[in-house]
Amino acid sequence: MPTLETTTAAQRARLLARVQEGPIDTLSARTELNILHSDPALWEQLRSRLARFALDNSEAIGKARPKPIEGLNDRANDAWEPLLAIAD
Repeated sequence: MPTLETTTAAQRARLLARVQEGPIDTLSARTELNILHSDPALWEQLRSRLARFALDNSEAIGKARPKPIEGLNDRANDAWEPLLAIAD
């Protein structure tokens, strides 16, 4: 499995590329990823890790003020702001 560059610029580039691809057929994506029949213990582990991340980083994320994405309107930038704050 290839490793992904984790710099902020690389993360934003991947995010923007994904946004530009258009809508996602969620049922097809879930089926392809076999999420519908995955081990519930894996989801519990993920929930636990996300909760720990939120507790550990809530102050920094709350103070983050990411730059708006050029080409998006205010509403779209408002929607992406929390995700960009986490990525930063």
